[in-house]
Amino acid sequence: MYLEKAKIEFDKLLSLAKHPFYYEACTSKDIQELKEILKLPLPKAYEEFLLWIGRGSDCTDPFGIGHYSRKETNLQEEALANMDDNGTSEVLPKDAIVFAIPEENCSFAFIRVSEGNNPPVHYFPGLIKGKDGKYCICHDFVWNWFLNLEELCIAMIEDYMDFSLIER
Repeated sequence: MYLEKAKIEFDKLLSLAKHPFYYEACTSKDIQELKEILKLPLPKAYEEFLLWIGRGSDCTDPFGIGHYSRKETNLQEEALANMDDNGTSEVLPKDAIVFAIPEENCSFAFIRVSEGNNPPVHYFPGLIKGKDGKYCICHDFVWNWFLNLEELCIAMIEDYMDFSLIER
């Protein structure tokens, strides 16, 4: 419903893959556990994403720690720790759902429940590489980083296709 274009692009990627390609959906039990942890309703687009490739895939989670909070890995807490380590003055909104934390740079992506069933994706960069090649700390959120989850998924699929051994 919300991710149709991304799913079509993903199917194209799968048809072109020359090696086994990992992707795994969340279960209904995973989603129920997530709702209990967050104590928030899930936007419909995010729930659709979880039921599609929420446990991860080669193109959406090459360096991250997953796309949803679990009892053993609460992404909200990880994000807050990253912000604390970063010394930012930004405040993670109470209705934020953190769904991606790449391990390499203390960044994370999140959506907000208050922004509807197909919310924009926001981003906390953590460390960014400057023009001089050195990393520096970024203290501010990038609001409306992507229009929605589908746009983010399409960008990740395209990046994967550009940097992999897949021939178009």
